[in-house]
Amino acid sequence: MHPPKNSPATQPAATGCTSTTTSGEPGLGTWSKEDIAGFLKQGHNRIGTAFGSMTEAVSNSTSYLSDRDIDSIATYLKSLAATSAQQAAAYNNSTTEALRSSPTRQPGGAVYAGACATCHGFDAKGFTPYMPALVSNPVVLDHDPSSLINLILNSSIPLVVKGTPDAYRMPQFRQQLSDQDIADVITFIRSGWGNGATAVTAAQVAKLRKTTDPTSDRVILLKMR
Repeated sequence: MHPPKNSPATQPAATGCTSTTTSGEPGLGTWSKEDIAGFLKQGHNRIGTAFGSMTEAVSNSTSYLSDRDIDSIATYLKSLAATSAQQAAAYNNSTTEALRSSPTRQPGGAVYAGACATCHGFDAKGFTPYMPALVSNPVVLDHDPSSLINLILNSSIPLVVKGTPDAYRMPQFRQQLSDQDIADVITFIRSGWGNGATAVTAAQVAKLRKTTDPTSDRVILLKMR
C-alpha cells in the first residue's frame, strides 16, 4: 500500500491503495490492524475497496496468505512513519440536504444523484464494507485526482477472492458522461460533505480519456506504480 508515483511509462495509473500515513489523518492512520487484514484478505473493509492493480494483488496473492502472514504485514504497515498528510474532512451534512432538495442547483449534483448516490449514498457514507464512503476517502482527497478520474472513466477489473467474484463492481462512465460531466461530479464529490479538495477540470478528464482509450493503439495500461 503506497502513494501513487508518476512515471512516464505508466501514466496514468490507479493502484487502489492508500498512502501509508499513520498520523491519524486519512491514509493508514485511520486503519486498524484488523482493517488492513480485512483489506488484504477480502479486498475491502469499513474504509475502502480495492481497485486498479490492487485488485489483482488481492485476487491473485494476498487473499491466499495465511492469517499469520497477513498479521505480520499489517503490523509492519502500522509501524511506518507518516509519508504524507491529508486534512481529515469534518463531515458536513448540508451537501446531503441540498442533494435531496435541489440536486440540479450545483454542477455535478444531478450526475451524483443519478449515477452515484445509489451505491455511495446521498450522504456519501457508502455501504461499507462493499461500497466505500466518499467522505474523508484518501482517493477522493488526493491532491492528484488521476486515480479518481480513471476509476470513473474506466472502472476497474473485477475483484475475485479465492474464486468467488465480488458482488459489487464500480461501473465505467466513459460512454455515458462527457468530460465536463465527469469533472463536475468529481469536483462536487471532492468539495462536498466537508471534503474540501480542489476542483477538477474537463481538460484533466479529456487527457486521461485519451490516454486510456481502449480503442487506441497508443493506450497506456493501468499498472502498479
